[in-house]
Amino acid sequence: GRAPGLKVVLMSATADAEAFAAYFDASLGGPGAAGVITIPGFTHPVRDLFLEDVLEYTGFVVGRGGKWSKPRKASAAPTTTGRMTTKADAYAGYAGRRAAQEAEAPDAWDADVPAAPQDPPDSWDAEEGEGGGNARGLLKGPAASNGAKNRGPSLPTYGEQTMRSLENIDEASLNYELVERLVSYIVETEAAGGPTALSLPPSGGHPSGSGGGGLQDGGAILIFMTGAAEIDRTVRALQNSSRLAAAAGGTAALRLLPLHGGLPPAHQQRVFDRPPPGVRKIVVATNVAETSITIDDVTTVIDAGRVKEMGYDSARGIACLQETWVSQAAAQQRRGGGGGG
Repeated sequence: GRAPGLKVVLMSATADAEAFAAYFDASLGGPGAAGVITIPGFTHPVRDLFLEDVLEYTGFVVGRGGKWSKPRKASAAPTTTGRMTTKADAYAGYAGRRAAQEAEAPDAWDADVPAAPQDPPDSWDAEEGEGGGNARGLLKGPAASNGAKNRGPSLPTYGEQTMRSLENIDEASLNYELVERLVSYIVETEAAGGPTALSLPPSGGHPSGSGGGGLQDGGAILIFMTGAAEIDRTVRALQNSSRLAAAAGGTAALRLLPLHGGLPPAHQQRVFDRPPPGVRKIVVATNVAETSITIDDVTTVIDAGRVKEMGYDSARGIACLQETWVSQAAAQQRRGGGGGG
């Protein structure tokens, strides 16, 4: 060729290396022309929790007709199967995701997950967010019986409150109240039980509460939101949360940092700085933190599951920014953000 000494190196953590190798083999004259070098690395164990787990642990309630519930259909006619069909459909989404997780890591869900800490309220048209969530004691001991339904020998047990909320919640909306409740729960639980209180041990047993060290040893929390406006709203919700301030031991023990492309480089750089002992760093970011950067002290990732991407509006014939669900590959990449520490 014109440049016999030319070498091209393609590096990626997610690309299909074999597909690229096959293409260059065909272009360069046969098998083996393009080599593939794999560098093994260490992967931290990651515990996956889903929406139903968050509702269970925090006790967050989603009532019918509230701002976080699915829009009601005015012309919807009652069916003979009623709520049971809806509840089964709601749980089917969970069962499918959990089955896929167990297929990948069958030992990851051997630990018992307790039921809701109190009986569900009589009315599910109540104000959203109310409930009996308590960070202490929810990650240990056998499953309680407070209205809980056992969904199978290999699946965790969830309370009636969780199943009703899962039925009502609008999964496509960004629930800022639930994010605030979850962050408060994480901080309070790790402050009480040590930085490993929410971690799943490599052996697949119960979450450990004997890590010791208190809040000062807890890693950073990374929250994925869709854009600058949503990030600012999330940061304000956390700043104004008396629950989070109490869990952290005061607002001075919190470092809340936004991260998106519109920030000056100096502000973006702050997310890499480790906080002093006793201060918990919480980064709220767009998908710029998905592949472009690595925050090495992150131990917990909260993924809203949404992203803004350029799309084409065929009705108006223009390209526009649209909010949509993240892909499975993107969700897996975000999940890896919690392997630091």
